[in-house]
Amino acid sequence: DLGLVRPASILAYMAEVSTLQSDCLGVGIVELLNNNQAWMLNRWRVKFLKYPKAQERIKVETWCSSIDRFYALREFAVYNESGEKIIKASTQWVLVDTLKKRPKRVPQDMIEIYGSISEKHFEDFYDFRADFDTDMENAEDFHVRKSDIDCNNHVNNVKYLGWIVEPIPLRSEERRVGKE
Repeated sequence: DLGLVRPASILAYMAEVSTLQSDCLGVGIVELLNNNQAWMLNRWRVKFLKYPKAQERIKVETWCSSIDRFYALREFAVYNESGEKIIKASTQWVLVDTLKKRPKRVPQDMIEIYGSISEKHFEDFYDFRADFDTDMENAEDFHVRKSDIDCNNHVNNVKYLGWIVEPIPLRSEERRVGKE
């Protein structure tokens, strides 16, 4: 709808908050790069209870809910100006050795630094691929641009959402806005 923050923007806020938390804990991007490591988002599940309005002040919280071998689960809660929870999300991240290009066991010191809060929004991750029609007749080609690449030299997951949403037509009343 017009006047609401786009889902991809919310996901970008979440990614930024997770980066800020890691930086504050001393295990941010610089430290990861120095150790040939990177966190890569593997799965996510997001529930929009309400969409924030454009220019509305929101609060984004994040915490680690568990770390097991190669994976970390990170939770998010987004609140509106009234303090009402409007979005909740669970994400699964994999720690990657950037030289070997494969998953790496999360070191014990990193597990201790992040700690964990057992509160989880979701217990599993939904596999949405089954909901998509495999008919490629209406598919569009997308070409990766420099702006799509993140600090790990990969396409940022938020960009995938934009690519998915792009070919979806606007609702008829939105298409008529500004046209005679």
